Amino acid sequence: MADRLALVTGAASGIGRASAQALVEAGWQVALADRDPAVEHVASELGAVGTILDVRDTAAVDAWANSHQGAVALVNSAGICAGEYLIDSTDEDWNTVMDINLMGSVRVLRAFARNRVAAGGGGAAILIASNNAFWPCRSISQYCASKAAVTMLGKTAASELGEHQIRVNVVAPGETDTPMTHEALEDEDEMREIVRRTPLGRIGYPSDIGAAVRMLLSPDASWITGQLISVDGGISLRGESDLNPVHQEG
Repeated sequence: MADRLALVTGAASGIGRASAQALVEAGWQVALADRDPAVEHVASELGAVGTILDVRDTAAVDAWANSHQGAVALVNSAGICAGEYLIDSTDEDWNTVMDINLMGSVRVLRAFARNRVAAGGGGAAILIASNNAFWPCRSISQYCASKAAVTMLGKTAASELGEHQIRVNVVAPGETDTPMTHEALEDEDEMREIVRRTPLGRIGYPSDIGAAVRMLLSPDASWITGQLISVDGGISLRGESDLNPVHQEG
């Protein structure tokens, strides 16, 4: 795979960074993007190219994808976990989360797919969703709804793009220790409950998600498309609705 190029968004930290590292270790070349300037440092560490990019900017997303037209793989990990209780929420709350999580996924996947079709087809994309796409959590309904929408985006895109031999799958992480979740996981009661509910008895780490991403972009997954794959130690078998007390403060 030394001559293969993968695009990775949200690559400055957490799951995006771990996915990029897993791909580099598997022999991929990667082009990284994130609105956090730290992406340039991460790219330097991985021997890659890093671009400061806000997935809310359609023109910038298109330009970034077009500057890497040879890319045959995509990992869209850019996203935020934010929200308010429904009755306290504003249109702005909803618009912000949906613009980044859902429309950001649309913009990045669309730009990648257009380039792959123009090149004659082939390739694979992974959208990072969340178990909260199907397990509701109070006070972050915007996040849950956005990730549910990302899941359906992945499935419909897989159906549409299959004729071009472009695979699209969705990875749904469970409780994973990233900068986005670190505050919640510092709560001892929270951590104890996660471990109790998880069949494999531990939280996840970004490297766990990165390994799944690497597998799904490998030739071994050449007949897998349109799937939602939970990488969560089995917690979704027992339910995690309203697991996070930090999200429910106030």
